[in-house]
This record gives sequence, structure tokens and C-alpha cells, in this order.
Amino acid sequence: MRKMRLRKIFALVGAVTVLGGCVLLYLVLDLTLIPSANHAPLTRESHSSNTKWGKQFESSLEKLEGDIKRNQNKVQEIKEAIDTISELVHINTDLKDAENEVQAADDRTCPAPTVADVLMLDLYNSIPFDNPDGGVWKQGWNIEYNKQQWGPKRKLKVFLIPHSHNDPGWLKTFEDYYHSQTKAILTNLIAKLSEDSRRKFIWAEVSYLMLWWSEQNDQNKEKLRQLVQSGQLEIVTGGWVMNDEANAHFWAVVQQLTEGHEWLMQHLGVRPKHAWAIDPFGHSATEAYILKKSRMEFSLIQRVHYSVKKRLAQDKGLEFRWRQGWSGPSTDMLTHMMPFYSYDVPHTCGPDPKVCCQFDFKRLPGYGVTCPWRISPQQITDDNVRQRAELLLDQYRKKAQLYRTNALLVPLGDDFRYDHSAEWDAQFNNYQALFDHMNSRHDLYVEAKFATLADYFNALKAETGGEKNLPSLTGDFFTYADRDDHYWSGYFTSRPYYKRLDRVLIGYLRAAEVLFSLAWGHGKSEDNKGVTQWLTSPHAGLRTKLDMARQANALFQHHDGVTGTAKDHVMRDYGNKMIKAIDAAQHVIQMSTQYLLYHQLNPQLDPNDIYFHLDDTRPRTGALSKRNKITFGEGLATRKIVLFNSLNRARTEFVKLRVAQYNVKVSDYDGQSVPSQVQPLFDEMASMVDGEYELIFIVTVPPFSLSTYLISWTSSVEEQVPLASVSLANHQGQHRLHSAEGFEQIGSLPEGQDIKVTSQQLSAVFSNHGLLRSVTVQGLTIPVKLEFVQYGARKGGERSGAYLFLPDGPAKIVTTRQAPLVRVISGPVATQIEVQLPFVLHTATIYNCSGEVGGSIEIVNLVELVDGNNIEIAMRFSSDIESGDTYFTDLNAFQMIERRRQLSKLPLQAHYFPMSSMGFIEDSGVRLSLVSGQPLGAASLQTGQFEVMQDRRLGQDDNRGLNQGVQDNHPTPNVFRLLLERKSCQSDHWPRASLAAHLSHQSLLMPLVHLIAAGDPLVPLKPSFTPNSKSECGLHVLNLRTSWLKVRPRAGLVVHQLSWDECLPPPPGLQCAPEMSSLVNVSSVLPGFFGAKMKKASLTFLHEAEEVSTLHAQPVCPNELAAFLLG
Repeated sequence: MRKMRLRKIFALVGAVTVLGGCVLLYLVLDLTLIPSANHAPLTRESHSSNTKWGKQFESSLEKLEGDIKRNQNKVQEIKEAIDTISELVHINTDLKDAENEVQAADDRTCPAPTVADVLMLDLYNSIPFDNPDGGVWKQGWNIEYNKQQWGPKRKLKVFLIPHSHNDPGWLKTFEDYYHSQTKAILTNLIAKLSEDSRRKFIWAEVSYLMLWWSEQNDQNKEKLRQLVQSGQLEIVTGGWVMNDEANAHFWAVVQQLTEGHEWLMQHLGVRPKHAWAIDPFGHSATEAYILKKSRMEFSLIQRVHYSVKKRLAQDKGLEFRWRQGWSGPSTDMLTHMMPFYSYDVPHTCGPDPKVCCQFDFKRLPGYGVTCPWRISPQQITDDNVRQRAELLLDQYRKKAQLYRTNALLVPLGDDFRYDHSAEWDAQFNNYQALFDHMNSRHDLYVEAKFATLADYFNALKAETGGEKNLPSLTGDFFTYADRDDHYWSGYFTSRPYYKRLDRVLIGYLRAAEVLFSLAWGHGKSEDNKGVTQWLTSPHAGLRTKLDMARQANALFQHHDGVTGTAKDHVMRDYGNKMIKAIDAAQHVIQMSTQYLLYHQLNPQLDPNDIYFHLDDTRPRTGALSKRNKITFGEGLATRKIVLFNSLNRARTEFVKLRVAQYNVKVSDYDGQSVPSQVQPLFDEMASMVDGEYELIFIVTVPPFSLSTYLISWTSSVEEQVPLASVSLANHQGQHRLHSAEGFEQIGSLPEGQDIKVTSQQLSAVFSNHGLLRSVTVQGLTIPVKLEFVQYGARKGGERSGAYLFLPDGPAKIVTTRQAPLVRVISGPVATQIEVQLPFVLHTATIYNCSGEVGGSIEIVNLVELVDGNNIEIAMRFSSDIESGDTYFTDLNAFQMIERRRQLSKLPLQAHYFPMSSMGFIEDSGVRLSLVSGQPLGAASLQTGQFEVMQDRRLGQDDNRGLNQGVQDNHPTPNVFRLLLERKSCQSDHWPRASLAAHLSHQSLLMPLVHLIAAGDPLVPLKPSFTPNSKSECGLHVLNLRTSWLKVRPRAGLVVHQLSWDECLPPPPGLQCAPEMSSLVNVSSVLPGFFGAKMKKASLTFLHEAEEVSTLHAQPVCPNELAAFLLG
């Protein structure tokens, strides 16, 4: 019956479509009967000489529009009928998408990528970047228009969108901004919108809504709900913050969006549909994809290179369907780009800022804010309204020439606007007077009103006849320049300490989410009689800890947080919040571990007890991680170490722990020894530390598992872990080093001799200065020279700062006066080479094991740029790889994108791009990939080269509002994996990382969690928790998040179907099947958990679709994200 109903509906739609097509064809033919001489474009001259043709054209066009409108009404009636039927048969998604999804499930194929109308790489090639003076619109041109393009049936529809941009931290902390300004803005919003139903407003930052809501009475809360329900107030995007799009990891972007969306649904019942991103410093295609998968319909962006804006404006391409390069129209995100310099009032009404500033009524005389052009706004009166309205309308009409329709979006706001009731009155009353006059004038052909994004978007859809009539675009909008050669590539690296801390928090928070959800799911399964009372009870306090950690992580994704572009004290505040969040996540991890390993179900644990110590604590912001030392004593000769693997694949990795004795042994719980070594630690004076050693061992842990290992003190030389050897280079003439017990013998390397290291998968040669020279993989030796380089800041009034990178020329190689001391620490598990250079303690480690870990070189640069001025340090790799002008960086760790070097027309700083997780160069035979544990800026300035910035210390402001330099540097451990891989073929796909790079990134971001048992050793614990999940390389569980959105908790599962370049073979010895798939079987990922049913959902779980069985494979194509609600 359902199929029959749908067939009838499709037949009816088809019939009406054919009928409508015939009517349109007739009308078009009717228009073509007008003599061809009158087909010339309308200009001022042609209009005056062709009045008769103009009237005839207008009459025919009006008739055409009327017929179209009547047909649209019929089609709309049919659409409504389809919606009704769809609800009856429980179809909650678009019929065509559902049909495609079923087809994909049947034949297991995914659509091939389609070429977009606009390719940003090609657009960059065609733009001259010459920056001529455009007149009043400095970065554009003198816009002209023909008044005859509007008429009684073709009015200009102006949508004025009042807004207030509230940074959750920048010059003040989040809380300081709230108390000093944002609280008043939201309180005034309730009162002032309620005074007149014609008034509209939009709001973006849910973090501030949460603070305000927590202080309000029920009456104000209900008023806010009513304003949202009536359409006067629209919540746009609905994220916890307006996130950065360059440095933020896509896990964190999804997490902060989910946090905001859950709050909105819980308190306001809102599902945001439209996105608003006016202040991130450049825009990422990954952001567009995440919004699309969250069921957003429309997005607005602002900060794009001024030359790109100009070209798109010339082509009327500022509204487009933003498409993923690896996909087709299914990923299109309808996007509106603002055309001018800024989002403030002087740069939003039209091309002339000195005119637009006159219509920012907060700048009326006596309000304390003035216009830089020295022409003040005027209070609108009966005497001046005609002149003022016509002056403003002229700007509206000029701006409209840059777009394809008669719907015009005009923002009205700026940072922290509307914090005084007087501004609400000044803006709304004066604009209402202007609109009343405009709308009453029949000769102006304009309809102007206050609006929300929803109002504009609905009008745009009606004007275009559907978004498919707008051009498609593929690419991203980095690197941003707002004027001249001022490229915002500095913030890709600024404050790397906090950027690294962000990634550490992500690792712990995700581990806490997954482990807590596994514990809850395990407890509620049928086998365990559904007992989960303690784990989710308020007494346990774990939900509170999770919420706090989620919100701290979400807050730092703000575009002045993870960017490193806030005041010093604000950055410290972010850091303090993140450290508390790490502590909270670690508490959830250790409690959930005890809960799962306890010998009985549903143990009533003490919420204040410490059952496990995590091997990583941070005492304060700016401090390095403090490692917990494992000690032994009487009655405590053996210590339990529990390792948690938060990935849904088995992994072979190394574990590093601090131990008090060197004579120890390591075994699994069954007593089987594991490959290990012990090595000394060194202090700042390069002497060995007494009473503390580093233990390294290699383990394989199943997916989603807790595994127990035993570390024991032993007096038996035969049982103890092998001791690494220590050799020194360039030690001659230096002071005698202190030796720790067990490491009295120190070797000396021959002067000037290279250092060669060989492991199972590769060999590498290092210079006698301790820096990489070459790598050999699969019998091929690739010269790879590692060096550190230094940039300075150029002289003059415009200089490098937190945002801008304005170097004084090419980088200079960092050198030392004498050969530096090099330590080579070598054992059966790993070989480590350490060298202290100016600004950097550089460590390279090669692990002797299988899998992705053994196929890479681990690099840790402890950067200490704590003094000096205007210094920017980068790590550079130079090779003989013939990469030409092409290199690749990632977008938010989600996808790779091609970059091209164009030094002939773009400056050096324009070639630095955000590297959130990895970058690579390649030729026909070899690829060099650098995987990063933190976001930094990266570039390739010569063929065969790839460099990544490490830290920046700058003594001045760069005139972008921060009003300070960057001099709060902290010692920062930047972590990398270097991969050299041989290619077996040439791929014609959209650029993709290798499988080894994907897995290395997972290893860096989501390492094994080390838990040191601290509880009573006599309390019996199970040795392991192993869900028996299928180990898959191609499927990555992005998150498994317990949600309390409904009355009962549910688990939200987000999966990422990986796609990799198959021309790069997988590393040997993987513990997962290296296969790409287009299907996901949740029952194999989480067997026996959360029940037999689940619901498909949007990425943030606000939209739920049909219920399906967890046993049935679901179509998820490579590269794609998918979400499901379980339990």
C-alpha cells in the first residue's frame, strides 16, 4: 500500500511538472516573437529609446511571473500532500535521498565525485591579486545600476538582520564579557523585541545563552521561548561558540555543535537550520560538510580574501552551493558570502562605508561612538526621511548588483552591540521610520523590513526557484587576507602550548565519552539485567564531570581560543578551564574502569575515591605534563597497569612509564613477558637523573578494551627488562656527565660520523648534529634533510602579530657555534636520538615493531621560545622529491586539500596554510607525510621542501584589535610522526592521506590511556574488559557519547568511513583489515550493547529518522560521517 501511494504521488507530481513546463515553454516562445532588434540588454540609453518594448516586456514578464506563481502554488499543494503522506508512512527524510540510500544499500556503490562550476584552485590561478584602488569600495569597483531593473512586480526585497557578535573570550574572559555586556544584551533583547512584533534578531553563541538562562526566572525563560517560536528571534548555527575553522579538529567542531544543539533542544525545543559565521579568520570546506550533516540548510560566511570576494562578486557568484571535492551534489551546502571588508555596519549596507556609517544609529551624536569619515548619522524625522531613505536605498541597490536575485541580505550589528536599551531604540526606531517611508513610496519598488536568516533564506529559495540554479563551488577559503599583503597565517601557530593542550583534552574527553558509554551499555545489556543505577546516578557525579569537560573543550574552539588570539589573561583562563576539564575526564575514565573491572555488577563506588592514577597530570597552566612515577616497596613488588584502547581497532603501540627502579620486568596478566627496555632520564644539565627511569614496552590491545599488565621489581638479571645503551656524540671537552645506577657505561661516537638506526620497517641516517639526513624504506633511500629555520618580523608600521605573519624575508637556518651534544639511546624496542639546539630540544625515536608506529619516525620538539623578540621558528624537511609547485595540507583533520605555490604573484606568507593534523608532498614514486599532534602553520616554499612552524614570539600588536604582542610563550612539546612511503601507482582521486597517515593521526590524537592501579591490591578486579568488537581499519568511531537529551540516557554513535590513497600500501603487521567499505554494521562494532534497534540521526542527534536493526548494514560511503542513536 505504501509503495502504491507513493507511485500515485510521483505520477501526479510528474504530470503537474510536465504541464507547468508546457506553460513556461509557451510563454518563453511568446516572448521570443518580439523583434530581435529589441533583445539588446537594457541600459540607460536603450531604455529611453525603447519605451514601447520596455512596456511590452514588462507586461509579458508580469504575465509569466503570474503563471509561474500559480504553478508554484499547485506544486506547493502537492508537496504538502506528499509531506502528509510521508508522515503517515514514517518517512522522515527527503524521498529522493531515501531512494538513493536504499539503492546504495542494495548495490554497495557510492556516487563518483562531480566537478563543480567553480574550483578554487583554478580561481586562484586566474586572479591577478593586483589590488587596484576601487574608489569608495577600495577593494572592488564603482558599482552602477539601472533603476528600470525593478518594477511593481519585481521589487528589491531588503532583509535587515540585527545581530550582536559576542566573543566567548578575547579582550576579556568569557565570564567577564557576560557580566559586563552580554547579560544586558540578552535581557534587553527580551524587552525590546516584545515591544514591536516587526522587530527581529538573531543569536549565535549558546554558551552565553546557557549562562543567562541559569540566572533567569520562569517568566523571562517563557518570553524567550515565545520570541523563538514566533520567529522574531532566530538561533543561528546553535554551536556552543562560533568555532574557528583553521585549527579546530573536526571532532571538536562536532562536539561543540552537539553541546549547543542539545542545550537548545532541552531548553527551547529548537533545531537550528541556518548557520552564521561572520568572524572566523577564513573558512573550511569541512565546516560546510559538518553543517550539512547536521541538517543545516543555509550558511553565511564573511572573512574571505578580498581578491576572491571581488572575483566572485564580478561573476555574481557570492551565493553558491559549497560542494565537497570528493563528492557530488549530495554534500552541497547553500552558502552566502558577504562581499565587503567587515561585518560592521559601515561595511554591510553597501559599497560606500562613509555612507553606511551614517546609518549606524549607535553613532548618533552624544552616543560616544563616531564615524571615522566624520559624517555622523542623523535622527530620522519627517523633514529628512525622504533624503535619508533615498541615500540608504542607493547603497542597497548597489549591493544588490553583486547577487543574482532581488533578495538582499543586510546585517545590522557588530561586536557586543545592543548592550544598552538606548541603542535598541535608536536602531529599531530610526530604521522603522526609513522602512515605512521606503515601503510607502510606489516609485521606489522596494520592500524593506527587519528579518532573520530564515526570512532571507526563504525569499532566496523563492527567487531562485531552488538552490540548484546557483553555481557549485569546491575548495576552501584559506589563507585569508583583509587588505594589502596582510595574510592571517600567523594564528595558525600562535600560542602552540594551548593548541597542544587542546589536543590532549580531546584525547582524554573522547576516551571518557567512549569508556563511560561502554560501561553504561554493558550494564544495561540483557545479560547484566539492565543495572546501571550507580553509574548514571547524581551521586556518582560522572555526568557533571562529563558536562564540565565537554563545555570547556567546546569553549576553546571559539575563534579567539584555539587560534591563540586572545589577551594573555584570557588565554590563561582558557588553559585553566582545559586543565580542570582534563582532570574531570580522567576522573570519569578511572571510575568507569573500576566499574567495568569490578568483580560484581553495579558496584556502589565511592565517587571521591581514586582507584587509578592516570599517568599524566598538569599542576597549572604553562607547566609541562608531570608523569607519575611507579614505585615498589614491601608488600608491593608488583604494580598493575591497565591500558584502555578507545579505538574500534586493535592497535600495536608503545607504552612509556616512569619507574623508580631499573631492575623490573613486564608481563601481561597471564605472565607472558612483553618486549621492553629501560633507559635513563636526563635533567636540564644533560646529566642522568637518579631514582627515576623510563620503561618502554610494546603491547597489542583489542578494540574498545581494557587490558591489565604487570610491572614487577625483580632481583633476577635474567628476568629483568633489557637496559638500553647510551652513547654520546660531540662530547669531547665538555663536563663529565653524572651516570645513574645501571647506566655507568656510556659510549662515545666517533667525531663527525653519521648515526645509522635500523628497525623492522625502516632505517634512517642522522648527522653528527643529531638531525635526520635520509630514510630507507622498502629498499629505497630517500635523502631527507631536517633543519630548523628562523623568520624575523619586517620593519614598518604593519608587522607580525598574533594574527598576521609578515616576515622580513626568507628564513635563516638556525646554527650553533659548536657541534651540539647528541645522545643516542638504543635498545631492543626503540632507538632515540636527542639534541639540544637553540630554542628546541629535538628528539627523534624509531620503534622496532610492526604496524603504523614502526613505519614512522616519531619527532618531539620541546620548544622553549621564552625570551628574545620577533622570532618565529620552523622545522623544515628538504628532499629530492620532485613535488613541483604542489603540496597538500588537511582541513580540520577530516580531509586533504591541494595547495599550489605561486610566489610570482603571492608573498611568502600567503603560502602558509593551516595544518590541523597532517600535510604531505609527493612525486610519482615517493610521498613524505608529516602527521602532527597539534595544529600549526605549514608551507612548501621550494620543490621537495615541507616546513611547519613551531612557535612565534612577537613584540608588537598587528593592529587587529588585540592591542598586544605574543610574549607569553611556554615550553611546548610539539609531537609529530614522519612517514616516507613508496607509491605503487598514480591516483586520480581527490587527494587522500595514506592509511598509515590516518592510523598515525589516530595514534597521536587518541593514544592508549595508562591507568596505574591505586586501590587496595586485595580487591579482586577482572584482568580485562573486551567487547569482542570487530577490528576495522576503514571504519573509525569518531565518538560514542551518552546523551541525556531524552528522559532516559541514550548513546550517540558517530562513525567516519575512512578513505585513503590505495597507491600507498598499508604498513605490515596491522591488527585490522586494511579494507575500505561503503557499509557499516553497528552490531559488529558494538556487539551486545545498547539493544537490537537504533535510529539514524543527524550529526548532532537533533533529527531522528527511521528505526533500524543494528544487525543490518547501513550505507556510509568513504569519507562520510554518519550518526546513530542507540539504547
